[in-house]
Amino acid sequence: MTFHTVFQCEAFNYREYFREILKRNFARAIAMRAQYNREHLLSAGWLAGFGARSRFKPGTLIVHTRRDLSQMKFAHGMRNVL
Repeated sequence: MTFHTVFQCEAFNYREYFREILKRNFARAIAMRAQYNREHLLSAGWLAGFGARSRFKPGTLIVHTRRDLSQMKFAHGMRNVL
């Protein structure tokens, strides 16, 4: 797999989420959660799938920057990263 951009996902801001719910701004709360789910899937969701598949079928992950390389190796524990 080759990744041109490795997305980073921040932690979900529950404080602002519940504040929007208390203000009865449900559309904003739903939008916040949907945006987080999308960002999480783009950043960490594919890693889980790739990691699970790599146990049975070895693969190589190709990234474009040294920062992404170190992040994939050390933060996410990927082995075959170029």
